[in-house]
This record gives sequence, structure tokens and C-alpha cells, in this order.
Amino acid sequence: MKSSIFIVISLLLIQFLPAQNLIPNPSFEDVTSKINQSICTSKQDFANRVRHWYSPTNVTPDVYQLHENNDAFPIDFRLPQPVDGTCLAGILTNFSVNFCKTYKEYVAIRLKDTLSIHKPYYMEFWITSKESDLYDIGVFFDVAKTNVNQCSMLESVAQFTTQHTIQQEEWKKVSFVFQPREPYVNVTVGNFKKSKEAKRQYLYVDNFLLTEKIPEEIATSQPAAAVLVEDIFDPKNILFDNGKFDLLATSILELHKLVDYLAKEKGARIHIEGHTDNSGNPTFNQQLSINRANTIRKYLIAQGISSDRITIIGYGPSRPIASNETAAGRSLNRRVAFSLTYK
Repeated sequence: MKSSIFIVISLLLIQFLPAQNLIPNPSFEDVTSKINQSICTSKQDFANRVRHWYSPTNVTPDVYQLHENNDAFPIDFRLPQPVDGTCLAGILTNFSVNFCKTYKEYVAIRLKDTLSIHKPYYMEFWITSKESDLYDIGVFFDVAKTNVNQCSMLESVAQFTTQHTIQQEEWKKVSFVFQPREPYVNVTVGNFKKSKEAKRQYLYVDNFLLTEKIPEEIATSQPAAAVLVEDIFDPKNILFDNGKFDLLATSILELHKLVDYLAKEKGARIHIEGHTDNSGNPTFNQQLSINRANTIRKYLIAQGISSDRITIIGYGPSRPIASNETAAGRSLNRRVAFSLTYK
């Protein structure tokens, strides 16, 4: 009898437990030492100060800890009050210097668990700035750690992008619902949009949440961006002969469905990724992945889809979704992936 009561109570407690946040150290509170209000001097300095977070490029995001006498500092050195706790991060989302015309900073983190394909998730975080302006911010999910040797804007296409007009030190919440197309395990946040002007823009970010629990107020009103590519056509039928990039007849039949959808949904944009397994020459595979994605791009343009609605990238063998040690795994890694975004 006692064991039965214990089980019932345990189930009730589980029901009311808060949903797990898949982002470790979501408010930058887990720091290695008292870091005060000084900026970081390198990407390694940033990684050394705050646990789990890192810079995916060769730039220097910052992490700050609110000083107990923050209000006594001159206004130019005074930090915004964090959304939660005493710490927050800062990134240059738009800048230009002599050695880097599209200088942008990002913060990135490896998630606690791999995201399940096609399962809906909810993400939110907060942004503010000392300068009132219109800010671009995006979120890029990846199947591996993002790490590139550059100071400029990441070439990756963010799965979610938005613009927010921020008044001075006004915190705004960025939130969205999405469904992964691949088993994502890493997330990067920053500005993925090419800037028309090189004015300096600096954002503070804080209080990240990524969870399977969709807030009730938006659970029944998901945005159009939640439409899955697989709801329109079957990407697994986009086939190529081994080592070639000519479209096969079965591929054209599937792509007709995509053309019809893009013709109706004028605000939809398509991003195409080419991938290969690790067999053969890496340089050849890299070019092959680009050629396959570009073949699909050319086909869509020939069918009347505007080129500015299509982006492509080739990853070669660098982003496997299965083991390359087996024939079945290599077959899964030879793929073309698609994602939709909306204006």
C-alpha cells in the first residue's frame, strides 16, 4: 500500500516538474571566477570565463558580471540589469574593421541532449542594447560543433531570423517554435544577415530556454515556418548516380511538388545543403556536394523560382548523420537536405 502511494505521489510530482531546459548555463551564471565588468580579450578568454559557452569564430564575445556598485559607474560603463541573476553576455552583431569588413560575434553552446527529428521545440532568449536601433538576430542549429577560422559573418543559414527595434536598455524576448530536420546538438546565436551598412551594433543576450514544452498560448498557433519540407515532397527521392550531380527522373518528379509550393507561397525561401560520405577524395567530395545543391538551384530557377529565394551550401563529408563505417551509414550521409524559411 505504501509503495503504491509513493508511486502515485512520484507521478504527480513528475507532472508538475518544470520542463527541462536543454541549454546548460542558460543565464551565464556558471562562471569560473569573479569576472566583473571587463570585456574579453580573446575567444579563449571568453571560454575560460564562462562554462559551456564558446565562440564559434575567431572573435571575442564578452561575458559580464554585474558589479555591486553598478549604478555608481559612469553611464557608458554601466551594465543593463540582467534578466536573471547577475551575469549576461555581449556580442557585436554588426561592425567593420580594416582586417574584416563583415565583423560579427556569436555565442554558441552544445545542448544537453540531441534534438529529435521533427519533434516540436520551443526556444526563447532576451536581448537588449545601450543604443536604440533595429537589430538583426538569428539562431543556427547544427549536428556538430560550429568552429571556423574566420572573424567575419558565418556563412551558415540560420533556421530562425528576426528583427527587433530596441529602445535603450529595454529587454525584448525572442521566441519561436521549430521542428528539427536533422539531429541537432549545437546552437549558435548572432547576426547571420549581410549588413547594408557597417555601423557598430552591440547586443546583450541573456536567459536562454530550449524545451520540448510548448507554451499554451502558442501551442495552437505555430507560424508558417513550422511547415516541414517533408510535408511538401520527399527529399529521400532526390537521387544522384554515384559520384555525379545530374538530376534523375525520380528527383524531377519530387521537385515539381516543391516548385508548386514555392509558386504559391511567395514568402517562402528554400535553403539547399549538399552532403557526401567520406569515401574517396575529400576535395572531390566537397565540390560534388556543392554541385549537387547547385543543380537543384538551377532547376528551380528554370521553373520560374527567383534566384534570391534560393541559397545553397556544400558541406562535403564534414557533417555526417550516421556512421561512415557501414554501407548503410554512408548511404544516409550521401544526401541533399532542405529547409524552409519565411519573410
